Amino acid sequence: MTHANVLIARPQTEELRDILKVHQLAFVAAHVGTSPGTTEHALTALVNAPRAIKNKTEYWRHAIGRNIGIHVARLAVNNMVIGVGEGIAIATDEGMVTKIASLYIQPEFWRQRIGSRLVGAATADFTYPTQLVEVAAATNAVAFWDGLGFKQTERKLPPISIPQYDISIPLIEMRRNVAPLA
Repeated sequence: MTHANVLIARPQTEELRDILKVHQLAFVAAHVGTSPGTTEHALTALVNAPRAIKNKTEYWRHAIGRNIGIHVARLAVNNMVIGVGEGIAIATDEGMVTKIASLYIQPEFWRQRIGSRLVGAATADFTYPTQLVEVAAATNAVAFWDGLGFKQTERKLPPISIPQYDISIPLIEMRRNVAPLA
């Protein structure tokens, strides 16, 4: 697949269900087997739970409505949404930073540079010199972010913990400094 076959653009409200589907598929695929309890069955049950669907639907509806820092990847041939990336501004002890809050790509499109394009688009709305992301520690995502220049920090993060599904996913923080835009 070439870059010309995938378009990066702002999402449309009617793409909410497609974004939710991408989120669900990518979350399960990325976290299967990363820690005790992260079976495909448990993760699928988690993302398909009515409460999870309601919460994520509201989250993505709000993000699309904000229309800043959020982009989708679409196949040029049929406009199918295959990825979503979202950057947000947050205050930290060191000042304002851009946090990559979400990056989800359908698994069959991994390793095709779509993620790096979505990160670039999702952070382009912000001019802060530091970018950060919170990553599941035992996933291939660590190598992805490292390849984009992010380095693990010493900051301790609580795990994603869902006791009713016996899931606990350790997280790490990664940061990179970028030249501020003039």
